[in-house]
Amino acid sequence: MSTVMAMKAALYLRVSTDKQELENQLEPLKKFAKGRGLKVVQVYRDMATGKNSDQNAFQQILKDAYQHKFDAIVV
Repeated sequence: MSTVMAMKAALYLRVSTDKQELENQLEPLKKFAKGRGLKVVQVYRDMATGKNSDQNAFQQILKDAYQHKFDAIVV
């Protein structure tokens, strides 16, 4: 009998201002991932404008993706 492993996923949450709530995105993204059989292994959070790509979590998720720490990113 073969065992099928769930694909590993990272979640990326981002808001532009401190007047917005990052956590409002967390549960819907978890639900989305679960509904597709993805196992959430990491959550990345940024509170920064989307004008440029110098957000810390965004840069880290790219590095971790390059290192194959997960199979998919849910945004």
